[in-house]
Amino acid sequence: MTFGGKEYFSAASVAKKIGGKVPVVSCSGLAKQFLVPGWRVGWLTFHDNHCGAIKEIKAGVNRLAQVVLGASHLAQTAIPAVLTPSTDEAKASLATFKKQLNETLESQSAFTCKELRKCHGLNVVPSNGAMYVMVEVKVDEFDDKITDDVTFTGTLLEEENVFALPGSCFGAPNFFRVVYCAPPEMLEKAYNRIGTFCLRHKK
Repeated sequence: MTFGGKEYFSAASVAKKIGGKVPVVSCSGLAKQFLVPGWRVGWLTFHDNHCGAIKEIKAGVNRLAQVVLGASHLAQTAIPAVLTPSTDEAKASLATFKKQLNETLESQSAFTCKELRKCHGLNVVPSNGAMYVMVEVKVDEFDDKITDDVTFTGTLLEEENVFALPGSCFGAPNFFRVVYCAPPEMLEKAYNRIGTFCLRHKK
C-alpha cells in the first residue's frame, strides 16, 4: 500500500541487495489487507542471513504457534485462494479490490491531513501508505489541562466523544494516532469536534 505513486521496497529485498547479512522477519495478515478484522489470521516470513542467525527463533515461533494459537480452520483455508487466485477472473477481481481500497485510503488520508491542519496546535505527519496518520500536539499552545498526548486524548474523549490513541503507546510522546477508515461523513464530524476541542483549550 503506497500513496502518490511511490514505489514499495520490502525490507527483505533491501537486505538481500546488500548481501543478505541482515535477517528480516516480515509479518502480514488478512485483517488489514482484506478488511476482515474478525478473522484474525496472519503469517510470518523469515528471511535469514547466511549465518542462520534466526534459525532458532523460527523454530521457537513454530513451536509456539502449535501450542497457543488456534486460528479458524475455515479462515486458514481461504489464505491460498486469497493470496494466489487461480483464475484470471479472480486475479482481476483481487486487483480491482486492492486498487479501490488504496484509492479510498489515499483520498481519506488527504482529507484527514487537510482537516486536521486547520486545528489549532496540531501538526499532521502525512502518511505515504497506511490507514492512519500521526498528529503532533504542540502542548505549549494549549491551556494547563493539556500537558501531553495522554491528557489531550483523554480530555478529547471526555469532552467530544472522539477516541484517538496516544502516541506514547508507540514511543511517540506528544503525538496521537488517527485512523481514517471510517466513512467520510463520520470523519468530518470527528475532525470538526477535534477542531472545536483545540479552540476550547487554546492558551
